[in-house]
Amino acid sequence: MSKSAAGPELPPLTTGLKFLLAAGCGLTAANLYYAQPLLASISHTFHTPIAAAGAVPMACQIGYAAGLLFITPLGDTFNRRTLVAVMLSIAVVALIAIGLAPSLEILIFASLVLGVATCIPHTLIPLAVKLTKPEERGRTIGTLMSGLLLGILLSRTIAGLIGQAGNWTLVYWTAAALIAVLLVLMMINLPNVPAHADLGYRALMKSTVRIALEEPVLRQAAINGAFLFGVFSIFWSSLVFLLESPTFHLGPAAAGLFGLVGAAGTLSAPIIGRLSDSRSPRYLVGISTLITLASFLVMMASAKSLVGLVIGVILLDVGVQSANIANQARIYALRETAQSRIITVFMSTYFVGGAVGSILGTWAWATGGWILVSGCGIAASAVGLACHLLVSDPKPLSVIQPSDAS
Repeated sequence: MSKSAAGPELPPLTTGLKFLLAAGCGLTAANLYYAQPLLASISHTFHTPIAAAGAVPMACQIGYAAGLLFITPLGDTFNRRTLVAVMLSIAVVALIAIGLAPSLEILIFASLVLGVATCIPHTLIPLAVKLTKPEERGRTIGTLMSGLLLGILLSRTIAGLIGQAGNWTLVYWTAAALIAVLLVLMMINLPNVPAHADLGYRALMKSTVRIALEEPVLRQAAINGAFLFGVFSIFWSSLVFLLESPTFHLGPAAAGLFGLVGAAGTLSAPIIGRLSDSRSPRYLVGISTLITLASFLVMMASAKSLVGLVIGVILLDVGVQSANIANQARIYALRETAQSRIITVFMSTYFVGGAVGSILGTWAWATGGWILVSGCGIAASAVGLACHLLVSDPKPLSVIQPSDAS
């Protein structure tokens, strides 16, 4: 059994519960990406330009960012089982509303609500960490991240197949049924984990900012993660332009197939987690950042080689995924009673890095082609590595810090 910093003993994380939580991460994260391959069908249904339909996935992403900032910290003050139940219920209602939406405006609003509810993985991961022995945290995070990444990778493919076989609303009806089943399974299997902090909402949000200011390792991990996710987004936002260039004469479908190569990062997640447990997570972050930098060196030299691009993508996915798992292993060890607030700081910064990277990748291609894209990736990886090397990890905290609950 594991013992929380607050005192009560908690049930151990069984293999079955671990895989249920991983499935929960994947199924909920997938909700963010269903709309992307369905935009043509959505625009046809509501007789609007595809550009107008593009507001659907954008609303979902905006909602996700809002949920990450304003809902995820509640995991430290609410029973996480109850919080998961509420958010899954909201997700089911939003998915049904999308399936029934009589207008594009209602569809956009329902997508915004769905995005807010999709912050669930960042409640499930701290819960799993809380039930895990400290020496097995990396392995647990790796398993749940595998589920999350599989949901992201497969969501577009599954949505495209279902959407092609029937009406696009069938995708959302199917998702609503899956989330409803997940809700039942979670309520049957999730343990009751008591809240760690007795704070009002305003005090909770203030303490989130304070924790970010007080924890140098958290800031370091968040900044490193932001640069690496920015590197990841630089590549994926510009790849389709390279594939459509006269060198390859390929298109969006080929870019989608490159996404399947990302399974390498997913399959490596449990291995990465074990390495994080057996070696210092900080050491693994440094190695992973170097791998990410090397991936862009390979891709800079592969502007005319599909094989080289595939090798670069594998290195990129493994590097970014490895650093993400190791960084989370580091930050979850900081304050046992503030893990939801800690992941809020980390993932919010991570998300900003990805958004900036998407903009930078498109600009780099338009300005200097693949050479500038690769150069931006190398530069961002190098800055991420420099940020990582600036601060050493302190010794693990053995007592509750007063600021955790205030």
